[in-house]
Amino acid sequence: MKTYKLSWHYRLIVVPIIVLVATIASIGTLPDVIDILFSTGILDKVALIEYFGVLIATAILWYAVLVIPYKIAIRADGRLGFRSLSKQKIILATQIFKIENDFFTSKIHYGDGKIYLTNLMNEFSSIAESIKQLNPKIEIKNNT
Repeated sequence: MKTYKLSWHYRLIVVPIIVLVATIASIGTLPDVIDILFSTGILDKVALIEYFGVLIATAILWYAVLVIPYKIAIRADGRLGFRSLSKQKIILATQIFKIENDFFTSKIHYGDGKIYLTNLMNEFSSIAESIKQLNPKIEIKNNT
């Protein structure tokens, strides 16, 4: 069994926390923002849009940190295990039909789904070649 791991994945957890703390420090908490807006009698739509925009961006960052795999295990029997902070997905190499490689991310297309990976994982080309050895029909597409 070959295992590939993104060693600094846990450090990505800090990014959404920093964004949220910086937002609260610069704008204030939502009750503070609402108090300021209504005490002045002016409803500042830009401030609300900015506040909720940062909250949405933070949620997207959290989602990415939780679902992007940090560990891939390639087993000799043709099963591949993708481990993220929120779940583990096991698929067969025969289910994979395409691997797309972009500058920052890669997509593994299988059956009726996709698995997104970060290209910051060590030896990504080695991962793709190991998967291709298990299933030679896989199309590897480099968009970089």
